[in-house]
Amino acid sequence: MRSLGAGAAIIVLILLGVQLFQRVHQGEEDFYGIAYSSMAWHVRLVGLPPGYSHAQVQRALQRQLDAVDKSLSSWRADSEVNEFNRSAPIGSWVACSPWFCEAVAKALEVSQLSQGAYDITVAPLVNLWGFGPQGRQDVLPTQAQILAAQKQVGWRHLHQRPGALMRDFPVHIDLSSVGEGVGVDVMGTWLEKAGCQRYMISVAGTLKTKGRRTDGGIWHVAIERPDASGAALHELSLTNQAVSTSGSYRNYFVKDGVSYSHTIDPFTGRPVTHHGILVTVTIPPEASGQIDATRADALATAFNVLGPDRGLALAQRLKLAVFYVETTPNGWHELTTPQFEPWLHP
Repeated sequence: MRSLGAGAAIIVLILLGVQLFQRVHQGEEDFYGIAYSSMAWHVRLVGLPPGYSHAQVQRALQRQLDAVDKSLSSWRADSEVNEFNRSAPIGSWVACSPWFCEAVAKALEVSQLSQGAYDITVAPLVNLWGFGPQGRQDVLPTQAQILAAQKQVGWRHLHQRPGALMRDFPVHIDLSSVGEGVGVDVMGTWLEKAGCQRYMISVAGTLKTKGRRTDGGIWHVAIERPDASGAALHELSLTNQAVSTSGSYRNYFVKDGVSYSHTIDPFTGRPVTHHGILVTVTIPPEASGQIDATRADALATAFNVLGPDRGLALAQRLKLAVFYVETTPNGWHELTTPQFEPWLHP
């Protein structure tokens, strides 16, 4: 790996809607909205799909995201995932929608890859620490409560076959960690079926790009400091890539002078304590040509749980493009695998 220096500005995809450095070119169309009640989304297309107006595309994209929310949201009592958590019989196969099945399948792949650092059954611990739908408590959980919650966690209790899912223990699924990526992929699928092959799509901190812009150039994504300034510091130059970022500097709480991250380590049952405050992952298309934002989203969470030391070791073994920022006594320190460096715009 190469260290990018200490005390420098850090990379983070803008969490309230990834921005572009370039202005809209002639022949390009922008679309904006809110996903999952709180996340900004942004799409830029090179040309409208044949036979569609701007307003029709806007409505269609929002419908895709609303449908994903209905399927995967842990915050909606009527969602498919919560229905599974409430009523799926232990040891029996349950039919699930393509979105639900695919999201779980990709999540389990990343769980295997990260040896359990990424776990979509971690909801009991997330809720215990106050980051779930029930909200935060004034008192920190006890060790006994943590151990009891850990006994309810375990991704290996989930099993899949085409179109169906089974749990052999009453674990609860939480797909919040891939919601952004699924939203990006679902919009991309709709656009490609409608005839668009050149676009940039983002939902909060996850995005993907395909093809080139009107002028033949590639997509340049604005990045910012994780502080109140919101100032842009770097660009990532991307085409046919999926990118996701995960960090601990935005969603946390402070109790008795100690900060507690929303990212929970399933092995300890506690918020992560390593010095990494941000990680960004970039992945190329799969052999099939699919640009997989869902996988990038899950990987970013996995590497956030692992932290810089273990995460970079795994990333190098897998030859993945991963970028970390960690805190040190002298300021911020940036670390990256060699595979990430080509995407940094000079």
